[in-house]
Amino acid sequence: MELISNFFERIMQIIDYKGYKSINSFAIDGLKYASSEKIYRLKNQKNKPSIDILADIANQFEEININWLITGKGEMILPNVVSVDKRLQSILELSTEDQQQILNTIDALIMHSKSKK
Repeated sequence: MELISNFFERIMQIIDYKGYKSINSFAIDGLKYASSEKIYRLKNQKNKPSIDILADIANQFEEININWLITGKGEMILPNVVSVDKRLQSILELSTEDQQQILNTIDALIMHSKSKK
């Protein structure tokens, strides 16, 4: 368990993990901010993240461990949580036939679940 030294470095790890090309892209596309100013100001270690920034990151990226984000302790990704984006991306990379098989399986599971109620 590595302790990442500051909040901005942890933001950079999230950016890398999520595949954003820049801080600007993360702020605008990921967090839906008008600009990246809120994130860039955190480069200065004297500036602390607002509760709004913490909430925005937690709400947009549910797999990110908020305790790790705040303290640097623990793992970046919550245990047993797989990013829906990454799972969907892997499905989209499959053939159309394989995608249809997955959809059929999901439909069967839903019907089975409903029949148990």
